[in-house]
Amino acid sequence: MLTRETIDRLADAAGAPLVSLYLPTHRTSPDSSQDPIRLKNLLSRAEEEMMAQGIRRTEARDLVAPGRALLGDTHFWSRQSAGLALFLSSEGMQRFRVPVEVPELAIVNQR
Repeated sequence: MLTRETIDRLADAAGAPLVSLYLPTHRTSPDSSQDPIRLKNLLSRAEEEMMAQGIRRTEARDLVAPGRALLGDTHFWSRQSAGLALFLSSEGMQRFRVPVEVPELAIVNQR
């Protein structure tokens, strides 16, 4: 659950780079079948952005690996809401189902 405490913890995350991914998701087929593909594309965009910022390919790949692990998780994808938010750092990944549709977005930042 995304609480104020969780937001504060995410804001204090250390270990740049930090990746935030947002995407709209679907609860039913056939629309839900596109959600893992959209996440895969966002993860690739985040990797490319990290490399453009001078981060080594292996480090970028390792950082997004927990997100890539979700791609084949059918149980995870069968339990979606209107949106999904993933926050990735060297400390790991936090994921949240969001009850409202969010824009498809990949952000790589130092904070």
